[in-house]
Amino acid sequence: QAYLDAVDQKIAHALSAYQKAAQKLPLARQKGAVSLDAEIVKHLKELMLKNARFKTDITPAEPSKYGSDRVEFLISMNRGEDLKPLAKTASGGELSRLAVAIDCQNQGIAREMLKHGMDVLRNRGYLSVHFLVNKYNIKAIRSYDALDFQIVGECNLYDQPYLCYEKAL
Repeated sequence: QAYLDAVDQKIAHALSAYQKAAQKLPLARQKGAVSLDAEIVKHLKELMLKNARFKTDITPAEPSKYGSDRVEFLISMNRGEDLKPLAKTASGGELSRLAVAIDCQNQGIAREMLKHGMDVLRNRGYLSVHFLVNKYNIKAIRSYDALDFQIVGECNLYDQPYLCYEKAL
């Protein structure tokens, strides 16, 4: 019986030490989450993802070797989109190098290509589509405007100005 009492005492001591440490961990995580979230959002903005949001979600959980809370990273890449678990979020797909021969332009072919490309991305589980277009490609810009794409940024590549377009699928 003395042996069992000693084991019970060791268990109670270990549980008490765990609980003290587990009480401190959520506060440290919450404090770190604030700076982590701000840093990640800063880098997302640098990548021309001006509507992107990121949040570290910390909620109570069953005690484990990792503490008594659960940490989940949430992200939204598009305006009006709810934050979703990063682990379950498909990233945006890129449409690139689309072109229509000059003698076939102005027949709606580019718009149909874009619609088809977006359907393929949607069926693959992507939540958004994005691409770059030369700022002076007026015909392409008209097509993107007609399909309700949003300009989410600008950049320069090969000494040319580009617009970054994005659309939720």
